Amino acid sequence: MKYYRPSTLTEALTLLREPGSAPLAGGTVLLPERPAELAAVVDLSALGLDALRREGGFLVAGAMARVQALATFPGLDGSAGEVLREAARLALPRPLRDMATLGGTIAVAEGELVAALLALGAEVKLHTDAGSWIALDDFLAERAASLSSGCLIVEIRWPVSMSGGCALARVARTPADLAILIAVACVSRSGPAGARGRLAVGGLTHRPFLIPVVSSEWNPDAIVASVHAAAQDAPAISDVRASAAYRRDIAPVVARRALIAAWERSGGTGWPT
Repeated sequence: MKYYRPSTLTEALTLLREPGSAPLAGGTVLLPERPAELAAVVDLSALGLDALRREGGFLVAGAMARVQALATFPGLDGSAGEVLREAARLALPRPLRDMATLGGTIAVAEGELVAALLALGAEVKLHTDAGSWIALDDFLAERAASLSSGCLIVEIRWPVSMSGGCALARVARTPADLAILIAVACVSRSGPAGARGRLAVGGLTHRPFLIPVVSSEWNPDAIVASVHAAAQDAPAISDVRASAAYRRDIAPVVARRALIAAWERSGGTGWPT
């Protein structure tokens, strides 16, 4: 197997276009799996993509920033920051957080951290010959095609603060086990009785997905009903942790927990129990 350590993004993209080449970020997924077709790894550690910074109204993270660096970053404010820290710590044990990168985590498209970023309205910057920012939700929908065509994630950004509340809920066999189902809600009050925001659900399908929260009158049962409908139609996964049927059944329950906590953190009341 060949090993490359480019010093520029242009050089990295050229190497990644070679058949059998794969980017090496933290190595927590690529190295243990070692696909049979893997002929070369392109180490991205010399590209200077590991910074975390505030820029305007966004927090911008380089794709090579470590998950542990995000978990301890002092610039995470409010309930949104609390949820990001919680998601980072739940996603991986400490030794792997020191290795895993944000870009690699998004490329794998699973876990609490991806769901949290999705609920926060994150965007991903890709370095192709042109380069562009796209919504994380759009990237995840076309992830396989984008990565196989030689695109490279270089940065991720999301709003620094939001006027509302965020919360994460999950179900797992044990607290330390990988999650079976994840829900992250970010909700802000709109008018005297309305709400708007995002609800991200992970673990049901092979990538987290979004359900918008927009209501002129706060009607939580309608939001949970939309989660139930989406779960029934979704191509739910079945593995050693849980069946597809179980995931469909608990998706509305976990979503409800996240919504309740996010609504209360936003200062809202009126959730029927």
